[in-house]
Amino acid sequence: MVREENGDLTGDERKIRSEFISYFKNLYSPNPQHETTGVMQADIEHIFLTLQSNPGPKIENAAHRALLALPDYHEIRRVLFQMGPDKSPGPDGVTARFLQQNWDIIGMDLVTEIRRIFHTGQIPQDWLKCNIVLIPKGSEPETPKEYRPISLGNVTYRLVMKIWAARLRPHMKYIISKEQAAFLQGRNISDNVLLVKEVINSFNQKTFKQQGFMLKADIAKAFDKLEWDFIIKACRHVNFPEHLVTMLISAYSNTKIKILINGAGDGFIKPTRGLRQGCPMSPYIFIIAMEMLSRMFQISVQNRELKGLRLAATAPYLSHILYADDLIVLGEAERREIGNLKQILKCFGGAAGLEINPTKSKLWFTKTCDAHAREMIKSEFQAQMASREEKYLGAFVLAIGSAKKTASMLIDRIWKKLAGWKCAMLSHAGRLVLIKSVLTSLPVYYMSTERLPKGLINKMTSLIAKFFWGKIDKTRYMTFVSWKSICKPMEEGGLGIRDLSIFGDALFLKNAWDLMRQGDKFWVQICQAKYYPKIGFWKATNTNGASALWREVVKVRHHLKSNVRWELNNGKHVHAISQPWFTNWEVHQDFNPSDTVKKVSHLLNPVTGLWNVDELQRLFGRDKATTIQTQIKPPDPTSDTPDRLIWIESKTGRYSVKEGYEELYSSTQHRVPGNIGVQWAMINKWKFVAPKVKVFLWRMLSKALPLAQNLHRRITTISPLCQRCGQENEYESHCFFFCPGSRRVWFQGRLGLRTHDQSLDIIQAFTQTISLLDEDGIKLYSYTLWELWKGRNEVIMQHKQFDPIKILRAVDSWMRGGVLETQVNKTQQQELKVPGYMIQRKNWQLLVDASWQQSGKAGTAYILYEDGVVSYWSCNPCEAHDPFHAEALAMLDGFKLVLQRFGENQNKMVDIFSDCQILVAAVTEMNTDNLPCWQALPVVQELISLYKSCAKSIQVTYVRRDAVKPSHMLANHARRKTHAKVGNEMDCTLLLELGIRLEIDKNYFEIT
Repeated sequence: MVREENGDLTGDERKIRSEFISYFKNLYSPNPQHETTGVMQADIEHIFLTLQSNPGPKIENAAHRALLALPDYHEIRRVLFQMGPDKSPGPDGVTARFLQQNWDIIGMDLVTEIRRIFHTGQIPQDWLKCNIVLIPKGSEPETPKEYRPISLGNVTYRLVMKIWAARLRPHMKYIISKEQAAFLQGRNISDNVLLVKEVINSFNQKTFKQQGFMLKADIAKAFDKLEWDFIIKACRHVNFPEHLVTMLISAYSNTKIKILINGAGDGFIKPTRGLRQGCPMSPYIFIIAMEMLSRMFQISVQNRELKGLRLAATAPYLSHILYADDLIVLGEAERREIGNLKQILKCFGGAAGLEINPTKSKLWFTKTCDAHAREMIKSEFQAQMASREEKYLGAFVLAIGSAKKTASMLIDRIWKKLAGWKCAMLSHAGRLVLIKSVLTSLPVYYMSTERLPKGLINKMTSLIAKFFWGKIDKTRYMTFVSWKSICKPMEEGGLGIRDLSIFGDALFLKNAWDLMRQGDKFWVQICQAKYYPKIGFWKATNTNGASALWREVVKVRHHLKSNVRWELNNGKHVHAISQPWFTNWEVHQDFNPSDTVKKVSHLLNPVTGLWNVDELQRLFGRDKATTIQTQIKPPDPTSDTPDRLIWIESKTGRYSVKEGYEELYSSTQHRVPGNIGVQWAMINKWKFVAPKVKVFLWRMLSKALPLAQNLHRRITTISPLCQRCGQENEYESHCFFFCPGSRRVWFQGRLGLRTHDQSLDIIQAFTQTISLLDEDGIKLYSYTLWELWKGRNEVIMQHKQFDPIKILRAVDSWMRGGVLETQVNKTQQQELKVPGYMIQRKNWQLLVDASWQQSGKAGTAYILYEDGVVSYWSCNPCEAHDPFHAEALAMLDGFKLVLQRFGENQNKMVDIFSDCQILVAAVTEMNTDNLPCWQALPVVQELISLYKSCAKSIQVTYVRRDAVKPSHMLANHARRKTHAKVGNEMDCTLLLELGIRLEIDKNYFEIT
């Protein structure tokens, strides 16, 4: 049913269709008043004229080469296979799965067409057609505006845009202000929630001096109303390559959409504004458009047209916060400030085509803001004060009672999930998957910003436990394993389900980690200014009026002390006394903020560059001074590499909630491997056994099956005797091995086992047999146990006769199905013959690779080709912490060679090939956030510095391992030697001895 413009409800499909089409035609058309008066163009000109005074960061011209490069076969194939195979298709009905499964037939044609698009900037018009499906925003929508339009574009169009999005992604965080947190790597939605909660906490303090306000502005239909002229201007302002702008213009101006109602649509609508919700590029285009608003605010603050708010003496000024289309504006309660704010919002709204909906906008005021100022602001913005139930980005933000409200909301959401799942129809394995992927993930976002009451956490845990045992509608029920044991890690015999209470601590430990890192997040800077502007993180305590966030951080921060340390590089960023940078560091109780020794670099002898022993002993005592001298290498104050906070037990050096959870679990639980820990950890790795059978094996080994003896222990009126034989008590070993029927199954089956040794318990019997079997034998053994259990249940539940022959047939069926599945998988995984990597004969090619072994010994190598023939090579033994570290050292050696040779050949282009995808991404995207080895950071930073200095002459490309086999063979040789070796085209004896060809392998590289 849909409500028509006259207010009547109608169920007539023709009228419904007409209503929706009329609505979306208006939605995707510019404001006619703006078109006739020229308001929009005037506002656009005003905004970009204003931005010229402080244009802000842009994409560097040096990055244009990589952005505009024609995508090769391998890049297109990689992006296609990253797409969800069964996502809804566009008007042509083709899914990503179709292209993926038929890649060997149509791959080359698709590559040719996409390369043509990147060359011409014109996308075929048929590719630009899309369907719009309507998703209800609420439970009972009545009007078209209560539906969210989602675009279902053709998969080929999405592939093109996904390639562009992947190329732009590394550059976005450098051109988007830190006031924006949406769609960018390293910025989280929870950061904005924490910031708003800190703002409201300050607003509630009587000591807050400014009369301030905070406006949560609701931008109506932001994605759908964004004007294309403004989008194009914004993209050019941040220095998008003009070729990309041309492609965007082509894509927008030729788009045709069809509104699907009940699965059908009539004709196409040609929009003239708005972004497609569902297009991979739309999120980035949108935040670039909103970045223009952010920069307008920044310029106004610089020109003192806006004051913003300052929550503490050393805190940064806040004028606005953005998360996609969720805008928060902060300012002083002065008429002049309000007027300037309204002018900025009006000008931006006119240029971008966006409007603020005052009825959905909300206001907060400081306690010091008087009634007259409040009424003036409410009148100017036509907005109402926020209620106690107000949310921001889905989270309750008012301090009083928000935790209970959040927990109650989560319990309701869990109940709704459980009500929609047919619990009785799911195996324990199916329930386990839903618990891990859905139920324990629901609270993550909320628990990262709010400490939930323990009682309500226990209630959530109780619901999850009931679901696992299939007793969701029971108040009392029987379990055979405690929930505490189920939450144990798998290596201790548990199922690895998160303990929500400990998990909440791990999430808050992440907040403590962010505070220690002293990053540029606004909420971090504000907490530093409010709670420890001078005394340091470790000595800060709870103060009157402290926020819930800070109080929880103080509770959990002691877990950081033994797990973090600052890695010294130049020693200029680490405070010598108040921050941990050596083993057994303790909070220095006599810390004096006025002490002349501020940073670790001040502890060095300025002449020798070594530790100043007298200063070390004065500050830390003789014993700790000796520890520092013997264990810590003095930093190099001349280095450009900053100091870095590391989580000691992590390979990456970064804190992760997963590692924090493991640390907290270890510190709160007495960790002892369970009786089935080793066996269950092994079983869980079996890819060839069905998940429901693996969970059954866990229940069997944990003695968690409802066997007669287990039931008798809890309810004495139940007989412990086996109902199949009636001779012995039914316990695990008897049920599966020693009952006469079970013995017949084992002896007559393929394994031909004799099960007479009744001295073995179930774990010993299982382990002893498994140790003698290969993969097929383990499958046969596991499925026989499973079918024995089903056969036993049929006897008890359905009063059937126990039939060993039926069981053996069922096991054979499992085995035949497994063989067929294996054959299908092998067929699907066959490596396709793909064309080589395109290289130009006039360019140099450098193959780099490394070899590493567990002892830390490594070898690095590179081979330089000129005109397709070896011209220079090198191999070098070295020490490395892990394979990634070795790969980085190999690439650094190669870079240095290339730069050395550039002196003789200034105009040469070099293609560097590596099989380490993470390293290639880190260098080309100039991003060190996701390195798998923190010890490799200085090497990667040096690589990035060298790459930036010669990005126009060097291209770094990821290739398959086989393509760099020559350099790998050379590196493998170096690892076993003690001295480096080098050679040129006249000295290739070692290469020939190792079987390395002197010409570049044309199976992997096509020379043009």
